[in-house]
Amino acid sequence: MKKRKNHEDNIHLAIANYIRAQYPGVLFLSDGAGVRVSSMRQAVQMAKLRNPSRGWPDLFIPKKNHRHGFGGLFLELKKDRSEVYTKSGKLRNNKHIQEQQLVLDKLWILGYQAQWGLGFDDARQKIDAYLRES
Repeated sequence: MKKRKNHEDNIHLAIANYIRAQYPGVLFLSDGAGVRVSSMRQAVQMAKLRNPSRGWPDLFIPKKNHRHGFGGLFLELKKDRSEVYTKSGKLRNNKHIQEQQLVLDKLWILGYQAQWGLGFDDARQKIDAYLRES
């Protein structure tokens, strides 16, 4: 099976590698939800460990941003803007996307910068801006 160049899993891995290379001292947590496992037993174990709240973001950088008062950065990674927004710029009428937006909104209210990372370049720019202002 041929992998697509911009598949969300590839972007997730590329972002993790980018953070390790550019910010070696920065801690981050990646949920790994798209990772394929080799056995049903592993899949069941991973499912038991997952947060029961649907829509939890893919990436968390627990670094306080003193300039803006954020407690950390959460990003929900997508392959591109069209996965989240319609051509007119409205949030897609998709249950999963709606749930993810709701979680991002709740995290923002709790004092975290919580956003969509719409492709590698967008996610990288948001990480760079956040860490540069920390």
